Amino acid sequence: MLELLIARREEQVPGIVVLDLVDPDGGALPSFDAGAHVDLQVSPGVIRQYSLCGNPADRNIYRLGVLLDPASRGGSAGIHERFMPACVSGLVHPAICSRLWMLAVPS
Repeated sequence: MLELLIARREEQVPGIVVLDLVDPDGGALPSFDAGAHVDLQVSPGVIRQYSLCGNPADRNIYRLGVLLDPASRGGSAGIHERFMPACVSGLVHPAICSRLWMLAVPS
């Protein structure tokens, strides 16, 4: 598991928070491509997938946008309630868990 520090939290609009996750020691994070996501440990036993929405060229920050789901079973609600700046979060798998592949479809 990769532990990351929540460097910034911003409520963009009601119900959506943006988190910037960084290495606590200031190191570079594993690279990722557009469409990649991470498995984030929200609490013990609660792991949810979130898409990375930051710049893939910036290896210092993983940026996540999290919508508060009214029917949350602990994922988005847990993030909105407990993920604050200076807290440490755990990524079960660093980035590059998946990639978005586009297929050309003949017309």
